Amino acid sequence: MIRSLLAVCLLASAAGSLWAQTPTAEPALIERAKFFGNPSKIGGLHQRPGRRRDFLLYGVNVASGAQRNYTPFEKTRVQVVHISRKVKNRILVGVNNRDPRWHDVYSLELATAKLSLVFKNEGYADFVSDDRLALRVAAKARDDGGYNYHRVSGGKVDAKPMAEVGLEDS
Repeated sequence: MIRSLLAVCLLASAAGSLWAQTPTAEPALIERAKFFGNPSKIGGLHQRPGRRRDFLLYGVNVASGAQRNYTPFEKTRVQVVHISRKVKNRILVGVNNRDPRWHDVYSLELATAKLSLVFKNEGYADFVSDDRLALRVAAKARDDGGYNYHRVSGGKVDAKPMAEVGLEDS
């Protein structure tokens, strides 16, 4: 009898504490724009307000907090092509300020912000470089949704692809 009474008291106590913890109001929903809106910052890239395509590359001095705009161009989208573990004073970036469809590849000297053209792009979607910041592979999009990968040597892209990847695998 005492065991049954104790079990009933424990169940009633547990049910009462669960009832007391149940929220009375539903939590506020997160705004749809927080999930699906355009970002204002992505990594070191910053989109200017009111512009759909102006992503620029900034650097920040960790010690002083001073910011530097490495790519002060209008209507431009910048992408980082490669940051090397061996070459510390420069990186490779893609900049589409000449033709909005294609990113020309530049070597960016971090100390001076000097951009030097490495490859004038006339139709390649992406690039791969080695740790010495030499371009090695250029990817060209195909009409079927796949990609052709071309070897790059001496700043020239081989006409014949070294690999072809269809839509299913890209």
